[in-house]
Amino acid sequence: MAKNVVKAKKQFFILWGLKMKKAKLKLFVWDDYARDYTSGLAVALAENAEQARQLIEENVGYRDSSLCQSPRECDLNTPIAFQICGGS
Repeated sequence: MAKNVVKAKKQFFILWGLKMKKAKLKLFVWDDYARDYTSGLAVALAENAEQARQLIEENVGYRDSSLCQSPRECDLNTPIAFQICGGS
């Protein structure tokens, strides 16, 4: 019985590893998020923009209308840098 459990766990982790390799994550950035007097920044690591929106909604508890805009989509295999400057 113990051999079957070990074998089942090993097969699970092999399949899980293959599934994880297939998922290509990207960084999604909304740099004009929740604009009031100044704009905010929302960032999510997800497979697509809709999944990124859902993750942000779950995190903050509501859907801001600025999430309707197209996000900046960054491939994690390409070096990137950007900045958002604050002000008053």
